[in-house]
Amino acid sequence: MKTKITLVRHAQTKANMKRSFSGRKEVPLSTYGYQQIRDLTNRLRGIAFDAVYSSPMKRAIETVRPIAKELHQPVITDDGLLELSYGELEGTPRDEIADKFPNVWEFFIQYDYFKGVPGQEEVEEGLARFMHCLKRLARLHPNGHILVASHGMIIRIFVCYLLGMPFSKLPEVDRTRNTALTELEFDFDTEKFTLLSYNDVSHEEIL
Repeated sequence: MKTKITLVRHAQTKANMKRSFSGRKEVPLSTYGYQQIRDLTNRLRGIAFDAVYSSPMKRAIETVRPIAKELHQPVITDDGLLELSYGELEGTPRDEIADKFPNVWEFFIQYDYFKGVPGQEEVEEGLARFMHCLKRLARLHPNGHILVASHGMIIRIFVCYLLGMPFSKLPEVDRTRNTALTELEFDFDTEKFTLLSYNDVSHEEIL
């Protein structure tokens, strides 16, 4: 048996516009973010998802709520779909990190992820949490198709893993775009995911 998973990153937020690292911090969507949601809803309209899951962050819930509404389904939240926690860096604009955490910034410039931030969730921990959650949700819908809303960094780390690349190669994986679709299949027999596509934002061209 297999379950198809459509992963979507939340729509653009005002923090995304400012290039701040939100992590677990609640931030409002931007005006363009709401346009992205309309485009995404048009793109996914007509797909009979068996369930709609989301990170409990408002930006993720709002991104898939219109789709769930059309399906007459609830948006089911799960903490396993949260973004990485950036600890003391959450809410910090990119141009202020070098002053606050110079060693952290040097590592980020080289590897495109954070290490050594007080209170942060390490990428290995985040990946394990995210994968466990997706497997658990997939098993609830054998031979089904689910929609899952999450966040850019955790999706990108997961894709890096699926491509068989160490985290040191993360800069070679494109950053996950707002409302980008990532298609997966989970095989119950092998307990493995197959990556079908990543970072599909062709719906932004819909007028």
